[in-house]
Amino acid sequence: ERLGIQPGLVISFFLFCPAIMLLPFLRPRALAERSGKGSFLEDLKGGFVWIRQHRLPQQILLLSALFAVAIRAPSELLPVIADGLYQMGATGLGQLGSAVGIGALASAMIKALAASRQGGRLLSAGDSLIALLGILAAAGLGVQLVWGWALGMAALVGFAATYLGVSMQAGMQQQLPDQMRGRVMSLFAVIAMGATSVGAFVLGWLVEVFSVTSAHAG
Repeated sequence: ERLGIQPGLVISFFLFCPAIMLLPFLRPRALAERSGKGSFLEDLKGGFVWIRQHRLPQQILLLSALFAVAIRAPSELLPVIADGLYQMGATGLGQLGSAVGIGALASAMIKALAASRQGGRLLSAGDSLIALLGILAAAGLGVQLVWGWALGMAALVGFAATYLGVSMQAGMQQQLPDQMRGRVMSLFAVIAMGATSVGAFVLGWLVEVFSVTSAHAG
């Protein structure tokens, strides 16, 4: 708002630089060579078969889809909230998006500093509490109060979505043998992103039929 688009893009570029500079120092561990290369469909089928044979990864996929619909999907309606509820236009949308990003950044820092989760456990008490907080925050986004409320709810949504997404992904990674990692994690990404898109579509329809508040409360 104050500096314009071009300075914002320049700042964004420089914020990416540390991650790019670290890439040459990453050393992936050696993996066993596959005996043969199957077709894409065979590998995809193998991923489905592995998931069907293991209960915990099934639960992780289900929870990831539910969290995507309940927490991530409402964040796709930020333009409606910024302009439809608060008449803030592009400025409000930028602020809401920044609030989501701040929440996500805080979540990522906490996850990085925290001890790694134990394998075999789906959700800790903390994960469950954050899931509840995220669902309530997603519903609160549709409640028109003051602008600071909307920014706070957006930050909580970003925090919860990132925290739970990382938790689910880490839990899935811990269950996977190396030969299944690419296949299953591809399915994981498709389900998580697909659920977000489906949830956003349904929420958009509810907003059109009812209201922003009713859609988020639903």
